[in-house]
Amino acid sequence: MTKTEIIGVVGADGNLGSKLRDAVRNADLGAFCYDIASPNSENGDPETWTSSLGQIVEKCTIIHWCAPSRTTRTLTELQDGQVLILHDSVMYSSELSAARLKAVPDFAGSIAIVHCLMNQDRTVAVNSGSDEIERVREHITRLGLNPVIIETGEHDTIMAESQAPFAVLHELLIEKLRGYDKRKLLTPSGQALHVALEDRSASWTAEPLRSIFSNPQLAGLLRDITELAEKLRKTNGS
Repeated sequence: MTKTEIIGVVGADGNLGSKLRDAVRNADLGAFCYDIASPNSENGDPETWTSSLGQIVEKCTIIHWCAPSRTTRTLTELQDGQVLILHDSVMYSSELSAARLKAVPDFAGSIAIVHCLMNQDRTVAVNSGSDEIERVREHITRLGLNPVIIETGEHDTIMAESQAPFAVLHELLIEKLRGYDKRKLLTPSGQALHVALEDRSASWTAEPLRSIFSNPQLAGLLRDITELAEKLRKTNGS
């Protein structure tokens, strides 16, 4: 980066936003934070916590949108030289929002699409079609995170095959497993499944589930499961 970046974090009180807020602080970068759910949050420095999205747009050169990409409808302008970083677990959803934003007459900024995997490797998947990708990659590295360049289809397929199965099983089975557990009707494998799904229950709030189930690659996974079930049924002569 050829200049000092001023960072904005929208959704700064959320799970991802609070982590990025800490990463920005640890990198000694100037930052301004905003969260529509708590515009006067006590979790931030009063000198950097703003009460409106407009102040973020006015002050910041890089803006992390740590909220569902569909909520960018509240953003109506960005200047040349500013970068909006969309965070969504489904890159296809971010691409749709990016296309809509670029059609807005007063939007002249750049858009990057990323997904913070929040794993032990601190990986951030960066969409290969992002604007100013080198600037974004350098910024993410400075935050102490590890950028990995990937295209939309591959990323969303990986998420459908690794993140979504837990969510699907949770929505399908968690209440049934709780009932079976109360009746002492679970095998050890059933108990292990129940424990694993309960462990993720706090994470499967409405917004993460909405994002996960919007993944267009999920249909392919469900189709593969159906085909495998039919193949196993025929193989075993049932």
